[in-house]
Amino acid sequence: MSLTRPGARLGCAAVFATALWAGVACGASDGAGRRAAATVGFATGGPVEQKIDTRLPSCEFVNMGLASVLEYITAASQAQVSVNWAALERAGVKKGTPITLAVKNVSARKCLELALEQARPQGGRLGFVVDTAGISVSTRDDLDRKIVAKTYDLSTLLVTPPRPDPGEPPRQVVTKQAGAGGVTVTVRTEGGRPPSGRPDVAPLPDQVRHIEGVIRDLTDPDAWQAGGGRLASARAAKDSLIVTAPLRIHSQVAHLLALLPTAGNTDAELPAAKASRISLAKVLPELTFSGTEFYQVLEFVRAAGGVNLVPHWPVLEAAGIGRTAPITLKARGVTFGQALKLALAEAGKGKAALDYFIDDEGVVRVSTADAFAWDLPIHCYPIADLLSPPKGEAASALADPAEQLVNLIMDTVDPKGWVRRGGRHGAVCQVGGMLLVRAPPDSEKQVADLLTKCRAGGGIPKPQP
Repeated sequence: MSLTRPGARLGCAAVFATALWAGVACGASDGAGRRAAATVGFATGGPVEQKIDTRLPSCEFVNMGLASVLEYITAASQAQVSVNWAALERAGVKKGTPITLAVKNVSARKCLELALEQARPQGGRLGFVVDTAGISVSTRDDLDRKIVAKTYDLSTLLVTPPRPDPGEPPRQVVTKQAGAGGVTVTVRTEGGRPPSGRPDVAPLPDQVRHIEGVIRDLTDPDAWQAGGGRLASARAAKDSLIVTAPLRIHSQVAHLLALLPTAGNTDAELPAAKASRISLAKVLPELTFSGTEFYQVLEFVRAAGGVNLVPHWPVLEAAGIGRTAPITLKARGVTFGQALKLALAEAGKGKAALDYFIDDEGVVRVSTADAFAWDLPIHCYPIADLLSPPKGEAASALADPAEQLVNLIMDTVDPKGWVRRGGRHGAVCQVGGMLLVRAPPDSEKQVADLLTKCRAGGGIPKPQP
């Protein structure tokens, strides 16, 4: 699948200019919650966004009622938070629903997200959206009733294909020269100009459709009508993309596109996430748990490892894994991360596969593997060096190295897990010399190792015939 030739099937490989994301406009919702025709301004990074992104030195709650937690976040961030308590109560979430949480140096946004996770109702999800009026908290189903249309200007992300130069054919020059033996006729070829162009630059409509596919793959694939969902749709309009979706989907789209300007960054890992990864890599000389309650094991990793660790108790308990589940294990010379993996395997034995991931603010999130499939962060890897032809070789108009790399990853790392292969837990795309990967932690690490192997081996292995 390639974007190198007109008419080719679209894939997650293309040549794009990497630039800052342009502004957007959105359609307002009417009183019934459906999209309205009016176009209004949409403030990204506006006053409300700045308030909810305020850093909080500490968020520690022990069985505190949800209403009190939300009041704390409102006071600490100075952001206006409105709660649809009627919708929450219909889902079984009350103002006094107890919240226990202990994290430090996170944003008010992250604190709100984690608190709502702890109050998650059986069979549903809570959420919030941020707009120019403030922050609205409700159930996911209630929030998804408000559908808005936004027009995204993609012009700064598109590469205008240069007008192809057909060149000039060489011409034959015939000369005649008389001599003693008669007339000698000489025919030589001279002049001419080979055709020129950029075979690796797709037509603009194909580029827009490619960006649409990247957005679907890396946001919530179940929401898009093109994938069988009912909540979101997109259509191209010249050099723009009109997305009609709930605000939470638009938030994911904006976050995804904001990653693209980091293409020149050789270390795209966020500082907080990197700090947590380093902390979990610290080695424990000896580790012994004998019938220790699960929550105490997690508390040990959090305190001794020096990380923000948050178990998603509503999901864990729904899977039959309680806070007091006994953990017995003994190990030597393991890291905190390995110790956590061993504890999760012991706690989930015979019930559910448990895992953890490190989110964009460095919080170590513990849950079932299926529960956080699309809460996983997007990891960015600069790969421009791998897309260049090997030294001494010319670029081929037929081979697409970006698509070769994407296919190599999907063939090598958990082949059945990728969305494009019918799975649910992973997506990988290439845009502007950056590889964007959303996958479970083990798969994401295998992708990073595979890129290192490609560089050590001199480039992307050529596909076998």
